[in-house]
Amino acid sequence: MQDIFIEDVGSGAPLVLVHGFLGSSEMWTLQTDFFKNNFRVLAPALPGFGKSNKVKSCNSIEDMAKSILTSLEKKKIERFYLLGHSMGGMIVQEMVKLVGEKILKLICYGTGPRGNMPGRFETIDVSREKLKLMDWIIQLIELQKHGLLKRINLNIFIYVKRRVSKLL
Repeated sequence: MQDIFIEDVGSGAPLVLVHGFLGSSEMWTLQTDFFKNNFRVLAPALPGFGKSNKVKSCNSIEDMAKSILTSLEKKKIERFYLLGHSMGGMIVQEMVKLVGEKILKLICYGTGPRGNMPGRFETIDVSREKLKLMDWIIQLIELQKHGLLKRINLNIFIYVKRRVSKLL
């Protein structure tokens, strides 16, 4: 597993801030600036997001939790305060399940009550694939609008339908 990026500033007891879906460690800039005088603030960028965008994205909340825990172990962080926002709240709940004895306090902000919600979030790879497909469909529609594509070929339609059904 590749290492994820973790913003690491300040001194004091470790405070880990976990962002939500489509966020990044950069969303915590104001909080980091506020807390860094009293805490060692660690803000990971989840695999596939922000400054960890080159790291293969995870397929589960549990894998994201393990990714953060592995990085914290490498930094020799043994006990810490933990805050998660949105999907980050689900990840931190999973972290508590895995290593509850290491968590000093847990804060879930704007999140659901369960740490693992199968099918709730798609991976960033799936989101990227959907965006590419949508862009391709829009290009086809534009070509047709301008008369450059007289009729959408049935094979193209079948291909698009198969790709969309795999993503849904």
